[in-house]
Amino acid sequence: DITDGIPKHATLQFCRNCERYLQPPNIWIRAELESRELLSLCLKKLKGLNKVKLIDAGFIWTEPHSRRIKVKLTVQKEPFNSLATTKNLVEYYVLDVEPLGPTRGKYILADIQVARSADFGKNDITFFARSHLGGILSPGDNAMGYDLSSSNFNDITFDSLNQDSLPDVVLVKKSYSQRRRKNKRNWKLKSLAKEEEQLDLEKMDQDYEMFLRDLEEDSELRQNINLYKASDAMVIDTIVEENNDDEDDLPEVKLEELLDDLTLNDDVDPNNIH
Repeated sequence: DITDGIPKHATLQFCRNCERYLQPPNIWIRAELESRELLSLCLKKLKGLNKVKLIDAGFIWTEPHSRRIKVKLTVQKEPFNSLATTKNLVEYYVLDVEPLGPTRGKYILADIQVARSADFGKNDITFFARSHLGGILSPGDNAMGYDLSSSNFNDITFDSLNQDSLPDVVLVKKSYSQRRRKNKRNWKLKSLAKEEEQLDLEKMDQDYEMFLRDLEEDSELRQNINLYKASDAMVIDTIVEENNDDEDDLPEVKLEELLDDLTLNDDVDPNNIH
């Protein structure tokens, strides 16, 4: 039973005076019945969900008079373990790009010659990778990818594959790590508060920074995410490369993509907010 360990009942703290719910550790929020905010609050109460993959969630019913809530979840046990994560990505220097023809949007199939950035200038080891990034990468760029030629995954399924048919490198995305400027982000995200016992601050900060960089570099990823104007811009600790005048393609979030930040105080009458 993959639902074993997932509690079937949980308790939400609700204040009848201000009609707000407690969002741990110490934030009180307004949430309408059957709203996304209330559903998110309910899911956070089910601590066993981190062991399975949540496919779907929705309300079956809510009772305004008794405040009872019934939610239906669809979960899936992870079908396989990942061979590698973003921590295993290796930076490569692009030597040559040869488009092969097939195109879909900004993606172009191409044969790309690369060398490890750590080895560039030290030896003549190069790799060829067939990638969808032919329209994004140019000679002289950096790219992040997985090094299959020297990786030891210790996985039975991977070891059973024909090793002669596997690529040496799988390129994932363009990298701007050596060309970022030290500046301040003019935007921020809003997130739900985490329970104190669930916090791993160092890992959370690293994952959050990687997510912010992905948002900066991928405009399509930003389409369904609300970005807010930041009054106190966040400093980006990045590497500044000297004598580099080609910064026009550095990814950035445009001002017209940002929403005005809205802060609700107890003194504000909700009926006067439009």
